[in-house]
Amino acid sequence: MLEVKDVIFYYKEEEIRYNYNFSVKESQIVSIMGKSGSGKSTLLDILSGFLEPYSGKALLDGVNFLDKPIEDRPITILFQQYNLFEYLSVEQNIAVGIDDSFKVDKKKNRLIADILERVGLKGFEKRKADKLSGGEKQRVAIARSIIRNKPVLLLDEPFGALDKETKKEMLQLVKKITIEKKLHTIMVTHDEYDSQLIADVKYLLKDGILTKQENI
Repeated sequence: MLEVKDVIFYYKEEEIRYNYNFSVKESQIVSIMGKSGSGKSTLLDILSGFLEPYSGKALLDGVNFLDKPIEDRPITILFQQYNLFEYLSVEQNIAVGIDDSFKVDKKKNRLIADILERVGLKGFEKRKADKLSGGEKQRVAIARSIIRNKPVLLLDEPFGALDKETKKEMLQLVKKITIEKKLHTIMVTHDEYDSQLIADVKYLLKDGILTKQENI
């Protein structure tokens, strides 16, 4: 289980004090909704290591990782901007999720082929990233996230720029992968559609406080 306990943060120029308390079970998706500027991305930055909280812990199976370097945290984050290398092939972009090298050997090739089949891009290994559609690029980004094999997946509104049908496909793919890989998934969004479609537990972030939302 992932437990975020009394994580406190505030920007000196703001009056709002952010207080994060919630938990995520294995194979579960927790959504955190709120308006732009409400502190959703601040939470992801804290968990990822880009911001340091004033207090609190984030425990995965009882072990606090907030005091660990970014590279040692059990986290993968999926952004809206894809973060692909446009001039490289699909397999090279995914290979970066395994290590810092763009090289693809036989072992990586097998792993990448399996991952691409799971995200619906079988045979796309040699396709250049700049030749992909928005939905295809996001599938590659998801594939890279899976191959990193980290137990915590953070979604920073990654499907906001996609059309509704493609967005639905991507959300359902994340749901499937979360269950298959037994991930702890946190999705921040301002779109209630995302939350209603795949979230197991929903929170609203307002005035720095998380409030659990009842299913309707």
